[in-house]
Amino acid sequence: AMTHDSGGWGEGVCMSVALAAGRVALRLVVRGIQLTRLLRATLLDAYEGAVEWATLIGGHRQNVPEAKGSKVKSLSRLALVVGDLDQEGGASASGDFGDRGDGRGQAWEALFPSLAHVVAWFAGRTGVPSVVLYDARGVLKSRWGAKGLRRELLRIEREEDRSVGCSIKLLSREDWDECLAEFSASSRGGDGADRSSGGSQAMLEKWIEAYRVKELELHGSSEGDGGSGGATTRAPSLGKPPDLIVVLSEKCFTLSGFFPWHAKSAEIYQVRKQLGRGATAAELDRELEGVLRKYFKTLRRGGQ
Repeated sequence: AMTHDSGGWGEGVCMSVALAAGRVALRLVVRGIQLTRLLRATLLDAYEGAVEWATLIGGHRQNVPEAKGSKVKSLSRLALVVGDLDQEGGASASGDFGDRGDGRGQAWEALFPSLAHVVAWFAGRTGVPSVVLYDARGVLKSRWGAKGLRRELLRIEREEDRSVGCSIKLLSREDWDECLAEFSASSRGGDGADRSSGGSQAMLEKWIEAYRVKELELHGSSEGDGGSGGATTRAPSLGKPPDLIVVLSEKCFTLSGFFPWHAKSAEIYQVRKQLGRGATAAELDRELEGVLRKYFKTLRRGGQ
């Protein structure tokens, strides 16, 4: 009986040890799976971060592949929109708005440094060949507005000892009205073109891309009262739609008057911080960096 009890006790001990060992092994397996998943997620995050920063440092000149099923993304065309001031009111492109030092003129004077900073920042970081600047009332197209923006851009070039390096096209609400009127007049002609809905839309898109706009001339123009104030007599075409639209606005904003077909595929981001309104250049730069990160992390699936 003693031998029998000893045998049963031994079997019980062996079974307890086996069960304990099994539980330990199971815990190790589960822990190993958890660590593997954590390592995989960490490596993926590190890879995405490396690609993102390599793109940022490299100036976004190369396409960045996104997730499976999405299209390769790049940043080659940019539009900047002035938000708040256009809603508050302003002058037409032909006016002398701001010369008398009224409230709106002072607001624009305060905005010029931020606008020039953003243009130079994107030109230096992304290498975009051209930037479209839009303000609904055409203040930037006026002699006074172009002169103020030109002054700040030249200051940045002197301080940073480099050229801004991109063309700057100036756009206003009256450009859209004029472009649409010209297209309507052309569409009534008897040239035998496709007048179907799809054909008309394709024609309008091509017409918009070929539309002639005013360009800011940074070098080789006079700043005196008799000069152009920074606006050229050349008339480059508007070109392809932008990939990214950045709106400088501390409040809510509207794209009213901006070419609708030029905004249909663009990603739109708001930048709230402005120099001279409580923000430093470093704070504005951080917000712009955030815009680029969000832009390149957002999937572009072409409506799918």
